[in-house]
Amino acid sequence: MKVIPKYIPILKAKKGELSAYEHLSQSIKNNTLPIFEMPTENWEKTQKQRIDFVDSKVLQINKTLDKNSTSLISLDFSFWNYKDQLLENQEHIFSYTFNQLTDKGYTLIPVIGYDRWHNESDRSYQANIKALDFKEIPFFIIRLDGEALEHIHEPFFFEEQIEEILNGLKVTIDKCLFLIDHNNIFGKSPTQVTEEIIFQIKLITELNPLSIAISSHSMPKSINKLVPNHDSSNLLFRTEEDIWKNTIKKLNNPHIIYSDYGIIANDGEERTGGNNSTNNGKIRYTTQDHLFVVRGHPFGKDGGKHVQMHDLAKKVVESNYFENMSWGDSKILECSQTHKAPGSPMNWISYELNHHVTYMLEEVITPLTVKFA
Repeated sequence: MKVIPKYIPILKAKKGELSAYEHLSQSIKNNTLPIFEMPTENWEKTQKQRIDFVDSKVLQINKTLDKNSTSLISLDFSFWNYKDQLLENQEHIFSYTFNQLTDKGYTLIPVIGYDRWHNESDRSYQANIKALDFKEIPFFIIRLDGEALEHIHEPFFFEEQIEEILNGLKVTIDKCLFLIDHNNIFGKSPTQVTEEIIFQIKLITELNPLSIAISSHSMPKSINKLVPNHDSSNLLFRTEEDIWKNTIKKLNNPHIIYSDYGIIANDGEERTGGNNSTNNGKIRYTTQDHLFVVRGHPFGKDGGKHVQMHDLAKKVVESNYFENMSWGDSKILECSQTHKAPGSPMNWISYELNHHVTYMLEEVITPLTVKFA
């Protein structure tokens, strides 16, 4: 896919997220570029070697994602402490994973972390990326978060830092997509975030990049903050979507790419799994401007079984929000109609996320970009 994507979801490289992507329709895949974040917790818990953990993730990606139907994917490693990114064979996790997956036939779009490139405490990130062969890569993503968003307020210094990255990659800026990533904006003023993003876009636009994407998420770290009571529901206003809509309207620019973190907070409690006895049943269902969240109760109340998911699915299907438009929707509908085993939390992440990506592209992103084109 040489064409610039319409949507860049930032997801975890876990089985549920990979399955959600693999079950997207081909037309959705063709317009979507997922960035899969490599998790860390398994090797930390089991004390396996890092390289063994990375090999297991590469195998999982290779088993789940069909190369023939996968247009483009990206991997990033922002969860990994820089002290752990050199594997036991002394190769950097970036170059090792990139080579493993490209050798298997995938086209990976490199994500270059601005802050990580300029990290004076660890030059291995920069050195390993410089040594890679990127001749077949259609474009790059330069991820701006953390200090990068502060440096934009010093334009000359920021441009110098970007120029250093371009020289290291041996590419021109028109081959780089800039991802402005504000990460967690829960509780922040949408107006202030929008104003800041517009300032950042205007400055970066002057550099003439390939394209610009904006990303954030407004999900609380715990579902308890959104739905405080068991066996109840609530709506979460999707601030990131509203900010993107207002940004393209105010700039009269439909080409600003939408990006988000799917249906799970990247810094939330679910990032590390949790306990099956205390975890709550839940379904997060993307609808117009909102996330409709149906919360159940701890699985421990049902002896660890997931039978409550039937009733939760029924609430979603019987609500005004349900649209039978995706593979994920078909699974939710099936669960609402039968008391058969409704699947694990990992399965539900794949159903909810598959619906989310499909809904965002078909119902939000494509209609709005066509309207303002």
